[in-house]
Amino acid sequence: MLLIDVGNTRLKAAFADELDGRWSVLREGEEPTSVVTRLLDLVPRRPQRVVVSCVGESVYTTLLREQCLLRWGVQLQRLVATANHDGVTNGYADPQQLGIDRWAAVVEAWHWIRGAAVVVDCGTAITVDTVDGEGCHLGGLIFPGLQLAETSFYRRTNNPQRLGEAGHNLYANNTADAVANGVRWSVIGGVNGILDQVLRQLPPATPVLLTGGDAAELLPDLQAEVRQVEHLVFQGMARLAR
Repeated sequence: MLLIDVGNTRLKAAFADELDGRWSVLREGEEPTSVVTRLLDLVPRRPQRVVVSCVGESVYTTLLREQCLLRWGVQLQRLVATANHDGVTNGYADPQQLGIDRWAAVVEAWHWIRGAAVVVDCGTAITVDTVDGEGCHLGGLIFPGLQLAETSFYRRTNNPQRLGEAGHNLYANNTADAVANGVRWSVIGGVNGILDQVLRQLPPATPVLLTGGDAAELLPDLQAEVRQVEHLVFQGMARLAR
């Protein structure tokens, strides 16, 4: 089973039984047709099933559907969030409005823990979702991640974006690094503040699962005890598809 996750910045793919051997391509700056072609060219063998996670129907799902039929004769299956799945209840008033990546991560987290858990997904956007001990998704929060916050800063201030390097020190000695540092510490402060509030409302020692492309970057400065799980969304997708 080939899993494809259409994210805000990248398209990622992996076979369900080989998650460490995943591939990804940037979707920015290129036509969707080229992005999809480059991703599928990386897949080394014909899949029996292809499952996609994409928030809403998009040009990418249309192109992936066409290419999967053309290349492999396989019908694409698009996952959507549902009101419940295997003991987990969706906390959204309209269940399908919950991003499928968030739903997959919440379902997988609850099955790992079999109890209350918090999922922090550090991608283009950072999402924080909570599930209680009964498998009820309590809802979540969404705010800009590192790259999105930095890009937004430069766009809104009409300054040319400069490549800065965020460090673990508080101060920087040039503007590009100062912006990168400021963004990094504001995001870390946001995650720490949210987790402080969320964990107050949950049983003691409720696990926090950290995933997403920027998880390793943020992990050293998070105050809560967290467990990094690299492939949580892909694992949840596989569970939903099965």
